Amino acid sequence: MKKNLILILLPVIVFLVLSYVIYKEIGSAKTEQPAGSAFEPSAPPLTPSIMTEEQKRAAIEIARRDAAAAARASGQPDEEAYAAGEAMAEAARRAMFRASTAGAD
Repeated sequence: MKKNLILILLPVIVFLVLSYVIYKEIGSAKTEQPAGSAFEPSAPPLTPSIMTEEQKRAAIEIARRDAAAAARASGQPDEEAYAAGEAMAEAARRAMFRASTAGAD
């Protein structure tokens, strides 16, 4: 039952974590505009295809840590929480590195 729940929630959690990481990166990339500036350019969306390897690794680590913490908070033993974190990291890794090969069929 718990494994089925993890498998169901895994894609949702991956999406939420990656969305949060991308949102956070975009927010930190903004620069201050001079007073009275009518034009406010926005940074291009940060997607796995334009992320650096370091940013991808950081996002994967955040996903792993957050999934393990969520599992522990829901009362799962450390062993299962670790497994949930590793499953999340693997799903995030696949999502991050699949983007660079999409359409290469």
